[in-house]
Amino acid sequence: MADPFVRPGGSFAAQIEHLITRYPGTGNVDVTKYEWATSHYRDTLSTMVTHYDVLSGMAVIENESIARTRLKLLEKMRQPCGKPPAPEEDEDANEMAAVKEERAE
Repeated sequence: MADPFVRPGGSFAAQIEHLITRYPGTGNVDVTKYEWATSHYRDTLSTMVTHYDVLSGMAVIENESIARTRLKLLEKMRQPCGKPPAPEEDEDANEMAAVKEERAE
C-alpha cells in the first residue's frame, strides 16, 4: 500500500528547494547565524510597522506618538542585530596558500 502523505510525481527535495527560492527568509546551508537573525528581526519589525493595531499598541505602551514609534522601528531595521561580525578566516584556504607557496619555491 502506498504512503498517503507522499504526492505522486513530486519529490521532497524539489519542494524544499522551491520553498527556499520563493521565501528567502527560510535560509539555506550557507546562511550564517547573524544573517538569519537579521532577516528574522527585520521581518518582525516590518510586521510591527505595517500592522496599525500593533503599532498603535506599542505607541501607547511607550507613551509616544505613532509616527515616532514607526520612525524608531524603521531606524532599527538598518542594523537590527548590531554590526556584522568580522569574517572568519578559512583554515583550509590558508593551508592551501601555504602549500602553493612551498611548491613555488
